[in-house]
Amino acid sequence: MKIDKLIDKYNQKESLMVISPYPKKGEKYSGNSCGAVGAVVKNTLMAFKKSKKRKIIVLTMTINDNKDDVYEEDGILVIRCLKRNQVLSFLTLIQVIKKFDKVSRILIEFEFAAYGDILVASIFPGIMIYLRLIKKNLTIVLHQVIFNINQLSVHIGLDKSALKLNFFKILLKVYYWLVGKAACRIVVLEEELKKRLSSLISPAKIYVIPLGVDKNFKILAKNLARKKIKLKKNEIILLLFGYLTWYKGVDWIIETFGKKEYKIGSKKLKFFIAGGFSFSQRNKKHYQRYLQKINTLSKKAVNIEITGYVTEEDINVYYSAADLVILPYRVFMGSPAPLSLSFAFEKPFIISKKMADIFKTQDFKEILNKNGVKKENISFYFRKESFIKTVEYAYKNLSKLSAVSKSMRKKRSFENLDNYYIKLFYDE
Repeated sequence: MKIDKLIDKYNQKESLMVISPYPKKGEKYSGNSCGAVGAVVKNTLMAFKKSKKRKIIVLTMTINDNKDDVYEEDGILVIRCLKRNQVLSFLTLIQVIKKFDKVSRILIEFEFAAYGDILVASIFPGIMIYLRLIKKNLTIVLHQVIFNINQLSVHIGLDKSALKLNFFKILLKVYYWLVGKAACRIVVLEEELKKRLSSLISPAKIYVIPLGVDKNFKILAKNLARKKIKLKKNEIILLLFGYLTWYKGVDWIIETFGKKEYKIGSKKLKFFIAGGFSFSQRNKKHYQRYLQKINTLSKKAVNIEITGYVTEEDINVYYSAADLVILPYRVFMGSPAPLSLSFAFEKPFIISKKMADIFKTQDFKEILNKNGVKKENISFYFRKESFIKTVEYAYKNLSKLSAVSKSMRKKRSFENLDNYYIKLFYDE
């Protein structure tokens, strides 16, 4: 079908336009090209499409060959018109938006590194303001909310000069304020993130819709999954899933626990780090040094295995094989996709104290209480003794923690959350 005919087909008053990273055709978890945001968006839109037959247009980035691409997939029109880290490609984006002159509802999914580096991210408020000026009904999903850039200085390779850090703190607040002015409404993924934003933006404008859970994964028998990836039956497998990045605490785990074996009772702890390099940071010198550090540390580690990039087909194998999912995150700035996957596979989990504000979200709080789990027992300080104590508690209460994840899986399924988005976009 020619492009003009596709535009005519989708250019309707009730259509929804989405600007976001988006996975490759035929995939949902193309993490090495679109990050976790793309998977979340595709799952959300597919659930939305099932419940409401309205047209959806996705404007997204080109992949690999950098060629523009237009196609229909599952009743969704995908137009790959943006090029990562190329500011001028936003002119193309605006031209494409103008072609859909009947479409007023636009959803922008935003994460700072999703479309490129600082220069690209910095122009987004300008794009948003322009869209409001041409009478678009604009909803922004902020996947990250962070004001204290000092917490991320190592992750982004920023010099810790007090003057520079203070300058960036001011810029961040101005940035969020501008986003708040441009948007008709803002969606964040956790209550704590709304609380932070409310110091700059009217709380009435901010909605909390948690990160969705994909219920379509096939959960394998633990022994079968372990056999597939050659893990021993008599080990306690602690899974750390996702990109190898500083804020996720990968280096802390290897440095702290890689020098000798640890046991709970008669079983050895095995740290299984399932993930590869970050596609958004891979060309940065500070990140390359970080990867070299990880590589050096892991070679000496006696109880740690790093898999490299995990394909979509293997996600269920690694999660099914694990006893416990660990999230040693140094910073809480969003809702972690690996935690959502823990819910999908009904897996027990523990998180760092830095992440403990995630328990403030109402549904999470209620489900913990219902299952008799205290947040203090499943969160740890960045100390060896605290981590081991938390692992011991979790291992003794695997059934109870699995029940928490099972309840969260049902509560936060993409199908359930879809109703919130429908109400947001169409006031139904």
